[in-house]
Amino acid sequence: MNGWLKSLVATACIVIIAGGGWYAWVGYSDYRERSAQTDLIKRVRNELFMLASASESEPEKVRAMCSVIREKPDTFSDKNFAALTLRNCVALGFI
Repeated sequence: MNGWLKSLVATACIVIIAGGGWYAWVGYSDYRERSAQTDLIKRVRNELFMLASASESEPEKVRAMCSVIREKPDTFSDKNFAALTLRNCVALGFI
């Protein structure tokens, strides 16, 4: 009886350690995903500000640029650029 009790305790320890490792891995994966998404949003936002020749304290210039792109997308030679920029404007709330 003593042998199987030791096996039971060892198995319980392994299960608890494995569960803790799984929980930690899931948390780390979520953190990496959120971090990557935050970095992407920052890069897209910085690109919009650069295209509008605006500083971080001038979101109205970005809104104006986004409005022009929405109203006159034909002014760009690359239609795909206008569509993608407009999508980013909408996604970040500038329109």
